[in-house]
Amino acid sequence: MTTKRPLVADVMTRRPTVVTVDASLEEADFVLRSTMITGVPVVDVDGALVGVITHADLIAYRFGHLRPSVEAPPTGSTSATE
Repeated sequence: MTTKRPLVADVMTRRPTVVTVDASLEEADFVLRSTMITGVPVVDVDGALVGVITHADLIAYRFGHLRPSVEAPPTGSTSATE
C-alpha cells in the first residue's frame, strides 16, 4: 500500500488573515500579536498578494536594519512575481 505524501494544500490556511499595503506598521504589529502568527500576507487593493510582513521585518525596521525587500525564494518555491 502506498502512503500519500501530504501536500501544502492539505495543511494550508485557506482564508488567511491579511493586511493591505496601506496598513500602518502598528496595524500589522497588532494583527501579528493578536493572532499569534509570525508572518502575515500583504495584499494590494485588488486582494493580490504582494508580499509578507513578519515580526523580524518590524524589528529590523525599528532598529534601522532593513533587509532587502526582494529575496531569493527557497528551493522548491516560487515568488509571487513569477
